[in-house]
Amino acid sequence: MTTAPAKPKRRKWLWRTLWSMLFLLVGTVGFWCWSSYSAFSERDALIAELRSRGEHVWWEEHCNEWRRERDIDPYPSLFQKAVLAFGGDSNRNGTNDYETYVELETALKPNLPTPGVDSRIEKLLRKLAPIFSRLEIAVQSPPRIATTNHSPADPMILIPLVYDTRHLQRVLFWESYDGLAKGDEARAFRAVELRFATNDQLAVDPFVSSQLTRLSTLIEACEHLDYCLAFAAPSDEAFGRLDFRLSRWDDGFGLEKCFSSERASYLSTLESYEALSRVFQDWQRFWGTKQGEPPSLDERWVDLLASRLARPAILREQSAYIRFIEQSASIIDRASRRPSDVERIAGVFVEQSPFRIKGAEPLNRHFVRPAAMLAHLASAAHRKLVLSRLALRIRRHFDKHGRLPDPRESLCDRAMPTIRLEWFKDEPIVYKTSANGFRLELPEASVPAEDRHRLRESPLSADFGLEIEFKPLPAKSGAAK
Repeated sequence: MTTAPAKPKRRKWLWRTLWSMLFLLVGTVGFWCWSSYSAFSERDALIAELRSRGEHVWWEEHCNEWRRERDIDPYPSLFQKAVLAFGGDSNRNGTNDYETYVELETALKPNLPTPGVDSRIEKLLRKLAPIFSRLEIAVQSPPRIATTNHSPADPMILIPLVYDTRHLQRVLFWESYDGLAKGDEARAFRAVELRFATNDQLAVDPFVSSQLTRLSTLIEACEHLDYCLAFAAPSDEAFGRLDFRLSRWDDGFGLEKCFSSERASYLSTLESYEALSRVFQDWQRFWGTKQGEPPSLDERWVDLLASRLARPAILREQSAYIRFIEQSASIIDRASRRPSDVERIAGVFVEQSPFRIKGAEPLNRHFVRPAAMLAHLASAAHRKLVLSRLALRIRRHFDKHGRLPDPRESLCDRAMPTIRLEWFKDEPIVYKTSANGFRLELPEASVPAEDRHRLRESPLSADFGLEIEFKPLPAKSGAAK
């Protein structure tokens, strides 16, 4: 009897492994396709809503609009020419007086000294007189977009001209300083007016960075006015013009346009794999691995995010950013909301973003954090404008009546029928008089609990009010002697 030969064992584990890998591959591809489809649907629905309101979505659309505006008037504005002529951090081809200006800002400005004649200031102002004359003509024209280097292919933009505008505004302080030192109050307040008018030239620049510069320099302009009020009061004509400058933004700074541009910049950066890769590479070179070191896990993850495999994540990031901008823009310049609300919205967005890792954190710093900063600056600027407007009236009352107004006296008039207390949580501003001046403090309710002890400091920080001590003009006190 013969036995049948044994059948060879089938290698089931090999086939099972191959079938498992096939199912895993099909499942991964299917999940990727479903994720992409659902993310596309969500993003396109949000874009359709923006389109229905007539808003631009992509960076190229904004660039085309700005190009049409430049085609109407292709020449640089007088304001742009004045900024370029002065120079600054990003333009050393100006008057060559930038170093002198920096020296004055470093040596004298922090101490806010009593005005005095200084040969360095006189020399600087003589050289800048043509620029100031050009600037006085330029600010009479409607504001235009200050930046001109918009490229449809590159949604990342630098705004050197706007940054240099800060220096041109700040140097006007020394015009007032020299005017007060020589007893020329009209010249001092004319420089203040010119500073406010120069700041208004940034009102239509459609970038968050531009508006951050505009609001911070607007606060500095108010402090410039406060400094001059310690030594003199403006004429009735100058009072009217300054009061108008302080009141024109009562109902908002018009920040909505810059949010639309910021949204288009980020959406287009995410849409372009080349742009996204370039951004990551630039930032990695700035603070990433040293030469010769192997790439970190974060850098590998960044490379993955810049590839087509991350398309669903990028689409969801675009949708989340559209919602973030919508929520932020609706409350950024509203007295009924707190700046911390925007900060909270930004925190939620960053926490849920696939780009929250270390390697991609600069994206959030560039496109998300500035919105929270803008909310704080807008609130601070509104408060500063109200305080400076009150200080202007208090000084005028003192010069007309020889005494400070009683706290019960109303400083309101037809130009300012009510004091805009909504920026102070509808609490009254604390007004205190002294032998030589007065003090305006923010109400405690509008100050975070951890900072309320600062209200008792003397001198009072500009972040929590203003304190003005009246002093005679050096030239007039010398003449009296």
